[in-house]
Amino acid sequence: MRDGAGTVQRLRSRLLLRTRVRALGVRLGVIAYEPTTWSEELWNERYSNGVLDYFGALNELPRYSILAGYVSYFGGEPDILDVGCGQGLFRHRLEGIPFRRYVGIDPTPSAIELARRFDDERTEFVVGDPLETDLGTFDRVVCNEVFSMVPDPAALLDRVGELLRPDGLLLTSI
Repeated sequence: MRDGAGTVQRLRSRLLLRTRVRALGVRLGVIAYEPTTWSEELWNERYSNGVLDYFGALNELPRYSILAGYVSYFGGEPDILDVGCGQGLFRHRLEGIPFRRYVGIDPTPSAIELARRFDDERTEFVVGDPLETDLGTFDRVVCNEVFSMVPDPAALLDRVGELLRPDGLLLTSI
């Protein structure tokens, strides 16, 4: 595993190379980095037992709402990829906001099982690794609290660059 400072430097360089800032600003300070090291079994257990239900609590609403607000603000009817969609709560926050297609991907089967309650004709939930799964391209890629959950956030950012259409936007919360 890479050291924390090296990982942050790689992530910073990927952000500067791959993104065009269209919001008010981006802060790229050096942060301590240590990825979450839960196993797939532990993630599955925590989703299945309701331990992670707090993601749907009122105090979690602001970060989902801000990202949904950006989807609305930049307009159109985008194709949206939600990387690390968990139990699909971001999809729920898109109610009333126009979009053409939403794909949520997460490696945790029990999370995707919960997410499928939001299925409709424009929505698909996929169990998989976004680094390895063929997903197509998107107008918006959402990475909500994901970069601290992966062992190599720079690799994920590289992959997001491949998944974004030329004028696409990465929407992230960390």
